Amino acid sequence: MKEKHLVITKYRWDSRTKLNNEIKSFKKTAGIDCEIDMLYEDLGKPELDKNGRISREWFEENISREAKSKGYTHAKFVFSMADGRRWGLKSGVQGSNVRDKDFFGESWMRCDEKSVWKYDDGNHRNKYVKVFLHEDGHEYKNQGFTDLLIHDYDYKRHINNLEGFYSTLKFSQKKKDITLLNRIVDMLGIAKNLLLSKEVTPLRAKYWDNVSQEYGVENSEYPLTGRHIGIDIPCPAGTPVYARQGGILIETGEGEDLGKYCVFQFVRKDQLYEERYLHLSEVKPKGVYRKGDVIGRTGNTGKSTGSHCHVDTWYNKVNIAIINADNWDKLTVDPKKI
Repeated sequence: MKEKHLVITKYRWDSRTKLNNEIKSFKKTAGIDCEIDMLYEDLGKPELDKNGRISREWFEENISREAKSKGYTHAKFVFSMADGRRWGLKSGVQGSNVRDKDFFGESWMRCDEKSVWKYDDGNHRNKYVKVFLHEDGHEYKNQGFTDLLIHDYDYKRHINNLEGFYSTLKFSQKKKDITLLNRIVDMLGIAKNLLLSKEVTPLRAKYWDNVSQEYGVENSEYPLTGRHIGIDIPCPAGTPVYARQGGILIETGEGEDLGKYCVFQFVRKDQLYEERYLHLSEVKPKGVYRKGDVIGRTGNTGKSTGSHCHVDTWYNKVNIAIINADNWDKLTVDPKKI
């Protein structure tokens, strides 16, 4: 059986390759061909649920959606012990498997490079390796691969037998076939949502529907037009910005007023548009992106009084050189009305 893991973290550890190889060795004893890709990215502060854990919705929106679309079978979010305390994560929880009904493995873990998990028998493991393998154990059970319970082999300080779990783990061909079929169904659903849906909004709906400054309102802060030629969407820093249509990220940069920004070009109903996203914390590299791909993350850069995303949409090409009080509504359009 093959697995392809995406590990997202902002921390570059010198020992990462060694630790990932140790994980692969465990998997190999169970007949699993395991690939692990690292993505070094700062996702900002995650949303927590009422139990003080990272919310399933946040994980799906910020991590799983993109990882699934790129063909990964698992995604993991790794952050430091200090991050967990600063975010108010529930004390004592070192990691968690997102338990849902799909056939994609999702888990998070908090640990530092030298974090050690100590057992009552005097043995210890690197916490990254231990929690990585432990949470995957839950996923095998969730997906119906095995009747084994990971806690029977590895739990808190009392049981230290991850080797036993992975050497005992057996995948029947029938279960492999069923799970592969369900993963295909999952991927088809993702493709349908990303490629065939009527609309993908640049920010998730709960933010996109909340505008703090509307398109076209009079505002003396903009001397060229006297109008706000876009919309302002308040949202937490690090919120993903999505490509609403397949297109090209043609420009990225950073300015004193605009902050970090990007310009995305796309065609909708035979009309060419260029859309600017301003005050970002991160922009993706220039290039071609599919509908639903993440092209940046919101922030509070440039001339900004709070975390938000400014979006303005231009017919054909962005043309700051000629826009004025008489033509602003002929060169631009309300981003929510295209």
